[in-house]
Amino acid sequence: MLLVPCTRSGKVDEDARPVAGSAEIVTEPAKMARMTELVRRKYGLAYRVLMLIERIVVRGARDRIMLRITLSA
Repeated sequence: MLLVPCTRSGKVDEDARPVAGSAEIVTEPAKMARMTELVRRKYGLAYRVLMLIERIVVRGARDRIMLRITLSA
């Protein structure tokens, strides 16, 4: 797959260079919990607010999938 740096809204700069990588669907509960914690730490309050809004709108928690994206060497 090709990855291109972008903003949170998906805007790509004209001079952005694609980078080769691969994605793996993570289904193991322990790995998913670890990845969720990493995202929670990285995004802090923004993550918590987004999850709260999602739970209100959807009326409960939703099942998730997680992708582990790795850049090619």
